[in-house]
Amino acid sequence: MKHYINLLLIFFVALVKAQALQLQKFKYEAIYNFISIPDSLKADSIEQKMALYINNDESLYQNLYKKSIDSMTQQKIITGDISYIDLNKIKIPKSTISIYKKYDENKIIFTDRIGTSNIGYNDTFNDFDWQITNENKKLSGYNATKAFLKFRGRQYTAWFTDEIPFQDGPYKFSKLPGLILELYDNKKYFHFVLLSFKKTENNVYYNSKFIDIDREKYYEKKIDYHNSLLANPVHKGKIKKIDTYNPIELK
Repeated sequence: MKHYINLLLIFFVALVKAQALQLQKFKYEAIYNFISIPDSLKADSIEQKMALYINNDESLYQNLYKKSIDSMTQQKIITGDISYIDLNKIKIPKSTISIYKKYDENKIIFTDRIGTSNIGYNDTFNDFDWQITNENKKLSGYNATKAFLKFRGRQYTAWFTDEIPFQDGPYKFSKLPGLILELYDNKKYFHFVLLSFKKTENNVYYNSKFIDIDREKYYEKKIDYHNSLLANPVHKGKIKKIDTYNPIELK
């Protein structure tokens, strides 16, 4: 088992080396709890911690534990150290997506590792046409305001606060006059809740190089890759079959 884990680490280090990660510095950090249901015909949910690293003109969203894995492997590349690390003692990210937002350029860059490839596409903020209400409440210690959004096939409710003056939030969600504290769709397939927000310097490795494809093609590749793993006897019983793929974006 240890031999297998060590080989896995060597493979991951080689992969990161090939990706040539860039170090980015961020001044603020928002941590969200994210619960999702990837199969609309099953009630099984996935819970994970997601991090939103923020600067005045940009942000990066990814799994909280991706930062430590990337930092560890990048350090091994720099030092040439491929000694054994017990991955059983490290929290492995449940998601490999990264979402980089550049506010003043109306740019969103979505990337995900599928197999050994970093796949991605460019997006914009143009579809965030929020309807802000007069409803208010206290949430996570902040004064929050309720807003609604129809976004690519789903209807969302969000609570945001102008006490944290960043027009940002989890996933691609943004363009409200303050940070999003909570967001969920009307069927509760996707639910984000802010756990913490603080000013703290974060050094995060980000892979800016990716195979550029259409957004629709990304979902096709994601499904094809999952099905290929199901067909491999090595993964038998380790990967759940998805009967009805339930992406956060339907259109």
